[in-house]
Amino acid sequence: MLKKYIIAIDLGSQSIKTSIYDENGVLMDTLLQDTNIIDEGSGGLVYDGDETYKKTTESIRNLVESNKINPSRIEVISFTGMGGGIIGI
Repeated sequence: MLKKYIIAIDLGSQSIKTSIYDENGVLMDTLLQDTNIIDEGSGGLVYDGDETYKKTTESIRNLVESNKINPSRIEVISFTGMGGGIIGI
């Protein structure tokens, strides 16, 4: 039987954490990338959606390639996000 994989992405306020797990839930690898926070002085913070998308897709690609995984074996991609924020991917 061919292995299946799960990718989990945490779009956090300080970083984007991308992890890959095997079908038994065993963590195989994780990548962490810092986010660039834009303080516009209005009391809120802004995140660049294009940068977030780019870093997320790069992380997925890097994990898949470095772990020699056939992308067709990825069964699930899961996202979590920061509290009180919305980021479209």
